[in-house]
Amino acid sequence: MSNESLTDEQFERLKKEATLKYQEVKSVHCPFLNEVVSFNAKGLDHIKLKRWNHARDRKDQIIRLKLLHLASEVIKKSSTLQGLTEENKFERTKVNSRWEQKDDSC
Repeated sequence: MSNESLTDEQFERLKKEATLKYQEVKSVHCPFLNEVVSFNAKGLDHIKLKRWNHARDRKDQIIRLKLLHLASEVIKKSSTLQGLTEENKFERTKVNSRWEQKDDSC
């Protein structure tokens, strides 16, 4: 079945299954960074969203969700940097029970 022909029900099932598998990982040591990479809600949002409150298109989400099970293995074996992108953006943080945007360039 091609990515474009997934029914809404199949797409929701894929998201649910991928989310459950993602949540099982918790964290993985990355040799390149020489530190632990956490598999948290922020990372899962990155798979589903382009930026806060703006979903990736369905085809992009499907590809990412189907390959998500490989992410921990790729990180465990990472020994080189494939690319680096720098950008100034606002980071959402929770302050006093509400979400605020903070400049991430500092």
